[in-house]
Amino acid sequence: MDIEKQRLDILEYYIGGKVYNSEHDKAIIKELKNLDYLRCGITSNLDETIMTTDYGLLYLDLSGIPVDTPAIEGGRIIKTVKEAAI
Repeated sequence: MDIEKQRLDILEYYIGGKVYNSEHDKAIIKELKNLDYLRCGITSNLDETIMTTDYGLLYLDLSGIPVDTPAIEGGRIIKTVKEAAI
């Protein structure tokens, strides 16, 4: 499996936050943390948790993996405003 595919699989796996999966390469996780695509935490049981950040979700979206993110156009997030019904 190529590195880019591994990055995308890791980012997709940790959407919403999960306990560390030993099948994932720690070096790639460290790289994604340095890029601010992942963040880590510790549970009350001292388990390491990992969560995909907003930047990681945008990276997934730009890579063609459908995730719940705002639309991006020209490298910028497009805010949509819904009009209130009167």
